[in-house]
Amino acid sequence: LVFMQFNLKPDRSLEKLPAASVDTGMGFERLTSVLQDKRSNYDTDIFTPLFKAIGKDARVRPYEGKVGNEDTDKVDMAYRVLADHIRTLTFAIADGAVPSNDGRGYVLRRILRRAVRYAQDVLKMPAKSFSKLTHIVVQHMHMTFPEIKKKESYIVEILQDEETTFEKTLSRGLDYFSKTTDKLLAEGKKVVPGKLVFRLYETMGFPVDLTELMAEEKGMSIDMEGYHKCMQEHVEISKRRKKKDEFVFPAFESKETAALEDKGISPTEHHVYNEDDVDAVVKAIFDPESGSFVESTTQKNIFGIVLDKTSMYYESGGQIADEGLFKLDGSDNTFSIQDVQSAKGFIVHIGSSNKVILKIGSKVTVCVDYTRREKIARNHTGTHMVNWALRKVLGTEVDQAGSIVTEDYLRFDFSSKKGLNDQQIAEVEKLVQMKIEAGEAVDTQIVPLEEAKKN
Repeated sequence: LVFMQFNLKPDRSLEKLPAASVDTGMGFERLTSVLQDKRSNYDTDIFTPLFKAIGKDARVRPYEGKVGNEDTDKVDMAYRVLADHIRTLTFAIADGAVPSNDGRGYVLRRILRRAVRYAQDVLKMPAKSFSKLTHIVVQHMHMTFPEIKKKESYIVEILQDEETTFEKTLSRGLDYFSKTTDKLLAEGKKVVPGKLVFRLYETMGFPVDLTELMAEEKGMSIDMEGYHKCMQEHVEISKRRKKKDEFVFPAFESKETAALEDKGISPTEHHVYNEDDVDAVVKAIFDPESGSFVESTTQKNIFGIVLDKTSMYYESGGQIADEGLFKLDGSDNTFSIQDVQSAKGFIVHIGSSNKVILKIGSKVTVCVDYTRREKIARNHTGTHMVNWALRKVLGTEVDQAGSIVTEDYLRFDFSSKKGLNDQQIAEVEKLVQMKIEAGEAVDTQIVPLEEAKKN
């Protein structure tokens, strides 16, 4: 049991969590092992059907449940890796994630390539054997998770495409790694150079953790510092390093929201669909330099202002926040707002002024830049039209995977088995243009998520 009561800060001090909790660690697999009186999760009927299916294609011995030093040929570990990873990938892809080179997609790609390597290098399984295991997961889990049954063919196609891509370089990468490390060991060296690790990653698609695992199996380690140096040089050459010289207002976390609650401040009333200026009262002022709440702002510095109510839209769901200003009651001077964030119902207006000093209790009028918001709204509507058009062209298996909506452009991320060809792109563009030219009315409805999905 884990009793969670405090948050450990970088300076090693402890702060109380807003709500204490108890983590039993009793997940689905552990609960099943207790009910079935098994010493290991892998001995339950969650995994045994997968081991049986893997054994049919494997050209090695059956699964025997060996671990650690007993598993000298790593065969049992390979069985467990495949069984565990096919479950992860099946559910993740069904939920809309797809293997890629960035973010969560790269996590999936690493998982898949680790499994493919074990399948072919350790279990000696034929090509594309791993993706076939999807059916076993679906067969045993679809009654509780019907979505994986609906998307089974879609999941298999994605996994097969990924397997095929990696298999083209897998044998070459394994051969290169084996020959190079054998030479290093013969010379008495037990550290794989960073340049070799980076080459496997950049030219043969080997995730660094996969290379590290292969090195450990040969009693070696990898030069992680050298790898990162090569990666950094590559990033600089490719001019992909992001500039980080812009000020970023710190996000409100449990400490800040708890402090607001302790002061008796209620979450901000949100009148986002109100197209009139809203009169409000300053309830709290946060100074990012001191990391604390203060009684008033100062000129030039940036502050976070919490009001009792607001009509400004905060950054959410990929859409950027409103901009605008506060007019101080009884004055023509203004406090400029450049960003709006939200945390636990508290809406934080981020801005500054060369003239206005805001204090706790100051009365202000919230003035949204509605001209800018109108441009953002058009692009927001555009994401819905793109989503509709993609589903018309590619089918209903298309799932939104994210979006960015600004006043200047929109970006719509979606999951699909393959990229669009020129003809499909033209069809999507034609459908969207048709909707724009129809000039249909746009209205807003606030409904539960499940109801929105049905419509």
